[in-house]
Amino acid sequence: MTGLIHADPLPYCSGCGHSRLHHLLAEVLASLGYTAERLWGVHGGGCSELIGDVLTFPWNAAPPGLALALATGIKRAAPDKLVLTYQGDGDLAGRGLDALMHAALRGENLTVLCLNNLVMAGSGGQMSATTVTGQVTRTSRLGRSSTQSGKPLRLTELVARLPNVAFAQRVSLHSFEHIERARTALKDAFLYQENGQGLSFVEVMGACPPYWGLTPLEARDKLGNELLRTHPPGIYKRVTMIR
Repeated sequence: MTGLIHADPLPYCSGCGHSRLHHLLAEVLASLGYTAERLWGVHGGGCSELIGDVLTFPWNAAPPGLALALATGIKRAAPDKLVLTYQGDGDLAGRGLDALMHAALRGENLTVLCLNNLVMAGSGGQMSATTVTGQVTRTSRLGRSSTQSGKPLRLTELVARLPNVAFAQRVSLHSFEHIERARTALKDAFLYQENGQGLSFVEVMGACPPYWGLTPLEARDKLGNELLRTHPPGIYKRVTMIR
C-alpha cells in the first residue's frame, strides 16, 4: 500500500463502498506521483468524515453540505494545491446541492468525489435524494414513492449539463471491470484539475450492506444487477483534455 493511506484497518462495515474507494483513491494518487504535500482534501459529514483518519494528507471538515464552499476558498488561496472534496450522497445531493451547483456554474478548478450508496448511512439509513424508487429505507418503510417523494436525483447527469464542468462520470465498485473504469475516471479527474480546465466530478456507486439489510455479497449483486438501472455508469461530459 502507498504512503498516502494508514496501515491500520479501515473503520468501515464489511462490504462498505467507502473502504474500497479509499484504497483505490490512494493508489490512483500515488500512481500520478502526487505526495501528501501537494494534496488537500475537504470532507463532508456522515461516513465520509472518516476519510480524514484514513488518508495521510491534510483534510478539513466542512459544515453539513458546505464542502465545496470550503474547498473553493482553499483552492483560491493555494492554487498550487490539488484540492478534492469527498462527500456521500446524503451530504452532497441533499444539504450540499446548492454549493455543488454554484461551484460547477463558476467552473471552480476542483475535483469532486461522491460515494453514492443511495441512503443517508451516517445518520441512520434514511432515504436520500438518490434513493431509487421502491427502495426500502428507515424513512421509506414501504419503498420510495415517486408520487410522494419524487423521482431519484441523478447527480452526474445534472452536473454534466452545466457549461463550466470539464468532466463528469459515474462509475461503480461492484466488479473488477468497473473498478478499473473507476481507476481511470479518478486519474482523469485529477488531470483535468492539474490542467486548470474546470470542475471535474466523479460519482462512485457503492454498497451499504447494513442499511440495505443485506450481506456484503448480496449488496454487491443488488448494486450491479438492479440499482445501476436507475444510476447507469458512463461518461456524461468530457471536454478535450490538454496534454
